[in-house]
Amino acid sequence: MKYEDILKLLGKAWPYLKLLLKQLRSYESRVRELDKNVKKLRKEEKIVQNKVREEERHAKAIDDNVIEWLKKVKRVISEYENFCEDEDCAYAVFSDGYLPKPAIRYNLSVTVIDITKKVNELLQSAKHVNFSYWLGPPSFDADFDNIRYEEFESRKETMDDIKAALEDSNFGVIGVYGWSGVGKTSLIKEVAKRVKGFDVVIMVNISHPDIRSIQGQIADRLGMKLEEESESGRAARLRERLKNPKEKTLVILDNMRVKLDFNMVGIPLENNSHTSYKGCKVLMISDSEPLLISQTGEKGIQTFCVQALTEKEAEMMFKNMAKIGDGNSTFETLATKIAKECKGLPMVIVTTANALKGKSSLIWDDTHGKLQRQNLTAMLMQ
Repeated sequence: MKYEDILKLLGKAWPYLKLLLKQLRSYESRVRELDKNVKKLRKEEKIVQNKVREEERHAKAIDDNVIEWLKKVKRVISEYENFCEDEDCAYAVFSDGYLPKPAIRYNLSVTVIDITKKVNELLQSAKHVNFSYWLGPPSFDADFDNIRYEEFESRKETMDDIKAALEDSNFGVIGVYGWSGVGKTSLIKEVAKRVKGFDVVIMVNISHPDIRSIQGQIADRLGMKLEEESESGRAARLRERLKNPKEKTLVILDNMRVKLDFNMVGIPLENNSHTSYKGCKVLMISDSEPLLISQTGEKGIQTFCVQALTEKEAEMMFKNMAKIGDGNSTFETLATKIAKECKGLPMVIVTTANALKGKSSLIWDDTHGKLQRQNLTAMLMQ
């Protein structure tokens, strides 16, 4: 081969040789740079993990990009640790007077460059703008759980009337009353599932009328976070949200025992007409019709009474709950008598039937006598 040909060949190979020499020459500095950047990445990883835990504690969903970033960090750190544990690393550096092995040094240098590139990219993307997002309000489907609900012909008209009133724009406040245990709440839960035209349906138990607690329950179901310290400030926030005409809300206030200050809670009512704003309707449930009327004034509310079951419905419900089949005349006779003493109240029927299920006729007879002596009707009228 001529001298000129050798020079040409060297000229063509020089870029590759230069790259090889560069890889071989700067190996130690590249490893030091990688070590330093991995320490930075681990620090950033810890910061992000702490923030993830904090956001999850506040029921926020973590952005997919953040989750993917953490996965990539875990993978690249694993690559780095595998590199550090590679036995060939000892042959890539000067050690005890021994020269490094060029092939090993070159291959490991390529690995270091690759890992360093990944680490640097992850460091640059460590600051996530959209770190998390709101999951939306929690599910309150359990509020309307009505597994034991039974439909009765005697209540069909009442249910239809309440549903029609809720869907009628002329009515803003509706009251439902009846004896304790008659099944008002169960009926309204069923109505709430069937009524149309509402974006949000909220059910709050206000047996203990603590303003702050009621505000919190309503806010939770609206997916709001009330940060105001005063009850009036919280009320203003709730009122503004419930007045929104673009979001029709039904607020059901269950188990009302005393008059409630709607204004202090934040439930919006017109000052003069006592009718609800277009964005919000209120349905109140109470044992007392006078209490419901006093809440808004006689002209500002439409009330509906939930009546007791008919004797036939009560008897059928009791026998079903107590598992009384045909052909047992003793228990059937007692079941008819006991069901009659339950005065058509589903809650009393269910409680009594479950307590007597599988018991002897003597216990049934004793229970019947006790119910007679208690005079449930007189107790309810008090």
